[in-house]
Amino acid sequence: MSDLPHLKAEAIIEHHHWVWTSLLAAKPVTVTREEELCRSS
Repeated sequence: MSDLPHLKAEAIIEHHHWVWTSLLAAKPVTVTREEELCRSS
């Protein structure tokens, strides 16, 4: 994702992470960074 003139990419990514982790779902959603997944394999 790239920065927009009015919004940094990091802010968009953090917002998406917040949305996913704040969902009211039967099974909770966990956001994991790629480097964490690579370390665990």
